[in-house]
Amino acid sequence: MLNNITIGKYYYGTSLVHRWNPVCKLFCSLLFILSIFTIEQWIFAFINTIFLLFLLLCSGLSFSYYTKPIWGLRYMFLMLLLFYFIFGIPFEQSALLIWKLVSVILYSTMVLYTTSVGDLTYALACFFYPLSWIGIPTFLLSRMIGLTLSFLPNILEHANQILKSLTVRGMDYKRANIKQKLYIWKAILFPIFDNSMHYADAVADTMEVRLYSENQFHFRECSFHCMDILGVLFHICLCILVWKDGLLCGI
Repeated sequence: MLNNITIGKYYYGTSLVHRWNPVCKLFCSLLFILSIFTIEQWIFAFINTIFLLFLLLCSGLSFSYYTKPIWGLRYMFLMLLLFYFIFGIPFEQSALLIWKLVSVILYSTMVLYTTSVGDLTYALACFFYPLSWIGIPTFLLSRMIGLTLSFLPNILEHANQILKSLTVRGMDYKRANIKQKLYIWKAILFPIFDNSMHYADAVADTMEVRLYSENQFHFRECSFHCMDILGVLFHICLCILVWKDGLLCGI
């Protein structure tokens, strides 16, 4: 049940996407998502799909890593198609909306797979930095998001272990009735909550022993390279192409 959920996992590698500057990676993610949701024609959807497949190939990871989250959400996509059909939305438009969701999930998954928690926290802190001018603690905000992402793989792994142990004992979730499924969820949630509290205490103690502070956050800064600039420029060109088409269609 939880094998297809891979939120927050990081796979070490030396590919082009792995070596991409995290700030540029996050900025390009925003540009890609904005361009996706302004597409109204399938020709531009095809161009974006080719570009997305090229980035997934450059990440150096197997495509099975990216198809697992999509396969885990297959029922949600079918329910969305049924919902669109009930409310009379044309099939072509419904398929385009589903494609947009799948593209955003694939791109976001690629960013999480190829960016460590420390680099992602650094990128978020750079993006949130203007908020510090109005007194918002951007360092704490970015660190909280980074720690949350680092907690998720542990929580999912522990939940999967509990689910497998229950299956060995004869409580198969797929074949259980509603009452048994509620009992299984009860057996999963309480140990996960207890384990998360212990893990949070351990992380807090470790950070306190190491005298972790905001000054240590800027110990390692990510530098910009030629490929980072080229990647950002290519995303900007793609956005301009899509937005120009959207404006022309609107006119």
